[in-house]
Amino acid sequence: MIGTTRRVAHVLIALALGAGALIALGAAPASAADPVGYVIAQGERECWLASVDLVTGTTQQVGSPSPDKCAFNLEFTPDGTRLLGTHVADGVALLVEFDLTTGDVTTLGQLGDFNVGGPGDEQGNLTLPPAGGLYTYLVPDVEPPAPLAVDPACDGRALCLFSGETADPGTLTYVNSAPQQFTEYFGLATSCAGVTSSIRNAELQEAATTSWGAPSASAPPPQTLTQVNLTSTGPATTDVGTSVGDGVFLSSLDYDSTGALFAVGFEPENVGPSLFTLDPSTGVATQVTTLNDGSEPINVGVLGFAIAHPCTPTTPVIPLQPPAAQPLAVVTPRFTG
Repeated sequence: MIGTTRRVAHVLIALALGAGALIALGAAPASAADPVGYVIAQGERECWLASVDLVTGTTQQVGSPSPDKCAFNLEFTPDGTRLLGTHVADGVALLVEFDLTTGDVTTLGQLGDFNVGGPGDEQGNLTLPPAGGLYTYLVPDVEPPAPLAVDPACDGRALCLFSGETADPGTLTYVNSAPQQFTEYFGLATSCAGVTSSIRNAELQEAATTSWGAPSASAPPPQTLTQVNLTSTGPATTDVGTSVGDGVFLSSLDYDSTGALFAVGFEPENVGPSLFTLDPSTGVATQVTTLNDGSEPINVGVLGFAIAHPCTPTTPVIPLQPPAAQPLAVVTPRFTG
């Protein structure tokens, strides 16, 4: 089952609901004139794709539920046409693609050539920057035999950032490691301006030196917005502010084309999920509205979240060329006398 350590007490309510009672998320789709995101809704041992109106919070189920659709993270390709995600099954992280019309999911291939350990299903944060490439957070399984291609820094105690290409997800290159041991990150998103963000859980003190632990349902750890460095030079992450908010638990986040940062998750006053915006300068989350079916809030878990935000290509600057050299005039001397 996905989500054994996230959404804490909130997800217990969602898991208590039968799949049959979760078949209809929305009474009406979001208006075509409104911005729309997509979220993975989670029921009992199965998930489904749903659209989210980013103004009203109205959701609309796309396709039928399936365990294969439990994608920890979602991300659109830079052109906004394809919705990809990550799904962990039997210790293998998979890159998958969702059909926006039918909700069907297709496996594109394994992420990396190694099994994953660490926080189990809760990894595979994915971003596809406008500059190109694929980046994902994984914890390689270092139990013997350890994968030879993995950097020694990936010793199973922290999330490692890898880069690759969607066309060849099995070939990944180590970039850097998250600075905190046994600490989960939720979501990975890159703006059109090239800023990559994630949500970091607080380090779990009781497990910080031993293993990947689980927070208690009564006291979810505080979260912090953080910027993620997609290069091997400099700090791997840089926190923004000190907390997203008291009791707020965010499952995933993404930017829209204007640079506004949205997230889905939970806040203390509601058992069901909500839509939030995040201040990129302070890291504080502000609730927009509860996710709803057009009239009533919904009570489900939420996993990956993404917004199609094609970035306007920059017109290349053509350097001025010096004027072409002109042939020297030939002067023929004239002699007199």
